[in-house]
Amino acid sequence: MARSFGRAFTGAEGVVGPRLVCSDRGASNGHNPTARQPKPKVLLVEDDDAVLDTFARMLRLEGYDVLTSSRPDEGLQQAEHEVPDVVILDFRMPLLDGLGFLRRLRELPDHGDTPVAIVTGDYFLEDDITRELQVLGAAVLFKPLWLEQLLELARKLFSQRVKQTKSA
Repeated sequence: MARSFGRAFTGAEGVVGPRLVCSDRGASNGHNPTARQPKPKVLLVEDDDAVLDTFARMLRLEGYDVLTSSRPDEGLQQAEHEVPDVVILDFRMPLLDGLGFLRRLRELPDHGDTPVAIVTGDYFLEDDITRELQVLGAAVLFKPLWLEQLLELARKLFSQRVKQTKSA
């Protein structure tokens, strides 16, 4: 039976991003098994270690380069130094919630438009919080999130990043 960690998702529209294919010659873009593509880099910030580990494993199996942090302050340091393509984070975390993380992320020079998704089990977010998350460009998803939904989310966020890069 599939594990579940979140449910509905809004925002982050776009075409499905590249799905890496594994072969005996390594990862590829599905067209040429010998061509090596850079792996899309995802930063996961989640204070629940079981969720963090499961999400990271699933994304790595799909060919993503995954950075993880169980603490928002460390996640911001990773974002600044590693410059991930996309960020997926929990909303309710100790010391700094997802909104505070997103505000600080947007202040970093390389992250003014980094695609971000916030995952929460809080179905009753205040309207002003929801509006600010949208203004800051974050998609909001609700737990429990099925693993296939996580993979689709990562593809959509990465596709959004690719579109930004092409238009720049």
